[in-house]
Amino acid sequence: MSELLGYISSTSILGVFPLDSILHFVIGALITIYCLKFKIKFIYGAVIILIVGLTKEVYDSSTIGSTMNEHFIDMFATFLYPFLLGVVRLIKNRRLN
Repeated sequence: MSELLGYISSTSILGVFPLDSILHFVIGALITIYCLKFKIKFIYGAVIILIVGLTKEVYDSSTIGSTMNEHFIDMFATFLYPFLLGVVRLIKNRRLN
């Protein structure tokens, strides 16, 4: 497993976008979509994403030796979709009221 995670951490798409960050974004988006589909409150979805993301980062630091900067970027990528979705919903709700 650590070999696969090491490969993902060291691979970039087009030499610019780290595959690890792209996968973090995708996982965050999928968990958010799943929570919305099953009508799980937004805050609970955020807690689920936080737990999954932190668990993966703890595993990364103990197996492949990631830096704090890499952990921050990964967590940012994981929360990007739910954060933007929350902002869009907030703006949409304010326009309707």
